[in-house]
Amino acid sequence: MSGGLRQAGPLAWIAVCGEIVLGAALFLYLKSSLIRPAERWWRRVSSESGDAFPAEAGLLAPVAAAVAERHGREIAALRDEIRNHEEKLRKFERLRRDLEETQSHLEAKIQDLHSIYEVSTAIAGTLDTEELFRIIPERVMKALRLNDFCILLYQPDTGNLVCRASAGMPSSVPSDFTIGRGEGTSWRVFESGEAVYIPDVRSTPDFRYYNGERPEVRSFMGVPLLSKGKAVGILNVNHPEPHAFDGESLATMRVLATYIAIAVENAELFHFVKALADKDSLTLLHNHGAFHTRLQVELERAARYGRPLSVIMLDLDGFKEINDT
Repeated sequence: MSGGLRQAGPLAWIAVCGEIVLGAALFLYLKSSLIRPAERWWRRVSSESGDAFPAEAGLLAPVAAAVAERHGREIAALRDEIRNHEEKLRKFERLRRDLEETQSHLEAKIQDLHSIYEVSTAIAGTLDTEELFRIIPERVMKALRLNDFCILLYQPDTGNLVCRASAGMPSSVPSDFTIGRGEGTSWRVFESGEAVYIPDVRSTPDFRYYNGERPEVRSFMGVPLLSKGKAVGILNVNHPEPHAFDGESLATMRVLATYIAIAVENAELFHFVKALADKDSLTLLHNHGAFHTRLQVELERAARYGRPLSVIMLDLDGFKEINDT
């Protein structure tokens, strides 16, 4: 090639040199106007500074603007997706809390239903009135976690409500305390036949605090004992803290009051029928069957305490003539 250039003469050398100079000039131009702006543009892209793309891109400004716009759209879409995922996570967290509350609520309801089942079993197992009012505080209320209550029955002969069972009452309150006609919230519950829940008794002027003996009471539930649609007594539940109960507690007490009312009615009916069976309908004296029942009880008692037992027989002459008339 060098031999050919020597033969071509000076013009060929000038052409070659011109090409070299032109190539170098083109390289410097491209480096200053294209390569360096592209490098700066790439650094801007890497640093997410899209606002300066057009000024830095030089000849690539249109391309940089398009890339910046696309990059911005992708970032915006990514941010939207992140926000959507965050919202889904928040919804999932709310759903999780709701499920936990629902589960806790269902567990409490199941416990209440189990307690009501135990209550019904305990109450239905006796037909003796005294035994009934003994087991209610010992078994029924403990199963329902109630430690401050009283059950009052209406006495037609006096027209008062008389306490038959209670727990949590101070010693200053008699075990058989009474509530007279028109006295306070308890009588209103009995007279109306409607249950009452007072979150804070201080907001109720007619609450009597059990004749002033229970000033510490703040929450109160009163539920009538209904038998065939008629009130035969009331169930009062107290608590020293305000807002201690809720609507579900009142619903549970309604169910409990229904069981108690039925049990009281059955026990009184059984007592009435037993009295008819044990006594003569005319003279109201105990009959032959009642005598043997009582005799068996006394024989067992005499054997238990090692004491002698005597039986006195009385006869009334001409009693048949009196009985027949």
